[in-house]
Amino acid sequence: MTKRLLRVEKWSYWRDECDDLFSRLVKDKYGWLCVETGANKKLQTAHIIPRDYMNTRWDFDNAVCIKSGRHKYYTHHPIEWKRFVDKLFGKGYYEKMENRALVIKRWSTDDLKELYEKLSSKTFIINRQK
Repeated sequence: MTKRLLRVEKWSYWRDECDDLFSRLVKDKYGWLCVETGANKKLQTAHIIPRDYMNTRWDFDNAVCIKSGRHKYYTHHPIEWKRFVDKLFGKGYYEKMENRALVIKRWSTDDLKELYEKLSSKTFIINRQK
């Protein structure tokens, strides 16, 4: 019989914890305002390159604070999203993030615990490139 892991021992637990904390920190970075509309309600963290790409999932250069309606719109309009990102950060920014995302990164449970501690301590530097 195999031993069942406690929820806090699972990789998915730490992934979700990092996601939640990262989302709050991105909103902090942008002053809890939508980068497009300036709205301060119904905010979400939008990844420039989808978070399925693990090398950039928790990369502050790959996320912005945006109103939920705009996030949904851009999710279904990827060409407009790419143009918006390049307008916001400068021409070629989207491709730069694509290249960074394509680097394969595998996160162990211990890696995620370490990342969570790093995010929690706020001792990291957020470099926002315009």
